[in-house]
Amino acid sequence: MKRMISIFLALILTLGLCACGSGSKEETELSDDWEYDVPEEPTWATGLEEGEVIQITSDFLLECRDQARKEMIRITLDDVMKVEPLSENHMNCSRIGESECEVINVPDPPRQEICAFPETWYGQKIVKIGNDAFTMCSFNGLRLPDSLRELGESAFSGSPHLQIVYCGSGLKTIGLCAFNYCLNLHTVVLPEGLERIGAYAFQSTSLQSIEIPASVTEIGDDAFNCLLNEDFVIIGTPGSYAEQYAAEQGIPFQPK
Repeated sequence: MKRMISIFLALILTLGLCACGSGSKEETELSDDWEYDVPEEPTWATGLEEGEVIQITSDFLLECRDQARKEMIRITLDDVMKVEPLSENHMNCSRIGESECEVINVPDPPRQEICAFPETWYGQKIVKIGNDAFTMCSFNGLRLPDSLRELGESAFSGSPHLQIVYCGSGLKTIGLCAFNYCLNLHTVVLPEGLERIGAYAFQSTSLQSIEIPASVTEIGDDAFNCLLNEDFVIIGTPGSYAEQYAAEQGIPFQPK
């Protein structure tokens, strides 16, 4: 992996840029000039020389995005829909009640660019992907099952190769920072019935547009903050909360 991407991933770990809920807004939100210094003593993972300083500017993130694009395999939504679901024995899950569970991680993922989660894990219905479960994952695409109701905080944050996410019909909540700093994420399909999108959920991604269902009644602060595509638009139903949110945030709105 190139030095730029190594530094990007290390900064996510050392500065907690994915853990938006762990500090104050001033500590975690990118400012208008997007400038942050690394700690005085760099860790082994950053690849920085002693005393070297790096700033997370818009140019830095764009360079990281472009570097990741050279390494990743380009995929389409059709590719995401065709892939076979992940085998149960590749996942670690935690039971929720008698018949439901949440995915904790995939400790030994198969060599595939796209991850499609199954609806059940050894008879337990998969209803949640846990907090930080796949932070900095290597997947290029995701297909979430219809059984899933919730994406936990920072579930897939800091994954620079992730491009496309298809959400199943049962999803109700996208958690805080769920996909932030997924620098190459350009396509997300949301289901009708979705209710909440957490703060910073899609911060610093490459979304060009997103269709927000009329069922959504809550979108957190800066859910689409600092996007790497300046022409981003929200698509939705006229009179919906999505239109209201777009107007409040100064984001162009396109009626569907």
